Amino acid sequence: PGWLVAEPAVVTISLKNVEDEAVSKQYFVMVSSDGVTDTQSINQILHKLGNSMFGSNFSRKTLGNELDSILAESAQGWARETANSYRDDMTLLVSRLSPTLSEKPQRKSIFLRRFRGGTG
Repeated sequence: PGWLVAEPAVVTISLKNVEDEAVSKQYFVMVSSDGVTDTQSINQILHKLGNSMFGSNFSRKTLGNELDSILAESAQGWARETANSYRDDMTLLVSRLSPTLSEKPQRKSIFLRRFRGGTG
């Protein structure tokens, strides 16, 4: 009782007013559980993912490493906050988006990492 929240926290960002052409082509969506965002700010996570996905050294491996790093940081945060007695489930999903519906996506990949939490 009291552990399940049925109302998700949703952040919506309008892309209509993006004027910088270089920035306007860099869209992605991130979905995460509160097990990740309770120990790190959403802005920190978005910044890390954006740099990983749109930096000059992008590869599936570097993105996978960044996802693993974000989840490991969250796990460490849970360990500090609960003296290793509890860790919430952590799920993090990220996918690149095409800037317009008429463009075909370069990749059809969705990257997902999940750590199972709990005390046991």
